[in-house]
Amino acid sequence: MSWQSTTIGDVCNIVNGGTPKTGVSEFLGGAYMWITPAEMGGRDTPYVAETERTITAAGLAATNLLPPHSVILSSRAPIGHLVINSVPMATNQGCKGLVPSSKIDHKFLYYYLSSIVPLLNELGTGTTFKELSGGNLKKVPILLPPLKEQKRIIALLDEAFEGLDRARANTEANLQNARELFAVTIEASLMSAGGVPITLGELLERKWITSHLDGNHGSNYPRKEEFISEGVPYISANCIEGDLIDLSKCKYLSNDRADSLRKGVARDRDVIFAHNATVGPVALLRTDEPRVLLSTSLTHYRCDETKICPEFLVYEMRSAGFKKQYEAVMGQATRNQVPITMQRTFTHIIPPVEGQLKIAQVGTKIESCARELDRHYNQKIEEIEALRQSLLHHALSDRLA
Repeated sequence: MSWQSTTIGDVCNIVNGGTPKTGVSEFLGGAYMWITPAEMGGRDTPYVAETERTITAAGLAATNLLPPHSVILSSRAPIGHLVINSVPMATNQGCKGLVPSSKIDHKFLYYYLSSIVPLLNELGTGTTFKELSGGNLKKVPILLPPLKEQKRIIALLDEAFEGLDRARANTEANLQNARELFAVTIEASLMSAGGVPITLGELLERKWITSHLDGNHGSNYPRKEEFISEGVPYISANCIEGDLIDLSKCKYLSNDRADSLRKGVARDRDVIFAHNATVGPVALLRTDEPRVLLSTSLTHYRCDETKICPEFLVYEMRSAGFKKQYEAVMGQATRNQVPITMQRTFTHIIPPVEGQLKIAQVGTKIESCARELDRHYNQKIEEIEALRQSLLHHALSDRLA
């Protein structure tokens, strides 16, 4: 029997999610599992048996319960996350449940949808955010082999993907090991340079750090409509890429609006620390701009360079010892945040300037090696994912021997 051209609507029953007004719990205390797109991304396995939330029988009245071995697709924000439920499960309105008919194996359906995520996104409509409607999903074409052939293809893909997953895990482990080795090298350099422990508060009193401020809060915080296409750069934590600040990702404010801000004005050679939501990235600001504005997620450290070398301070603040201090603060809070007042209690290890310059030189060499290793390993990961997609396309278009 040959492969048959059909549509998703012909081989599946498509079930919409819903939004119950009551009955959803943030813990496993309800009668049924409840899933949203937020819980579906970045999974190591397609199968999901538990989620972070459940739904009661009363709440279930406003949505639909999917039987086990349905394929759940996030149909908005974003389109394309996929899981297979191994227990009865309900979804919110951001998902579609695909209940397979006897013509199609649920795992084959999962693999097929995984191979056409770009197409599913193209079929999404909407202005505020794109959403894939049930009507458009039903019309999606599929080339369907007999069930026996489906199971053969599933077995081949399962075996191949298990190998790719191992290769990816090994690559990521190698990259993490390399990063940890770099951190240990910097830590050893700090220990051998004769550094003196001193708090940021004391460094400010001595004026070795001449300015330590974050971005503007409250009424001074810029509104979305105030940002323009060019003007004074305004950076946030997402502008820190590895060891650099990428100003191509910044927003802009007019000179008049920038003049109204009372703090959070950084300049060339300030050390920038991300302290809110994304905590930990540190980079040296290099710019020809006379001023760069900081969002509330960033703090600048301005050095008296006769006492503290900014390049050194970047590496010192990336060290394991400094990291432990802000991680301890976050461990006691309900959100990822290290307030500026708390930062001033943190201890820094400051050796003589000659030692700082040596550490900065070592750090620069290490950063260069780190960037090259990142590039190498990330390229390997991209190649693994490209091979995964190639296998999917060949397997699901009658071209896998």
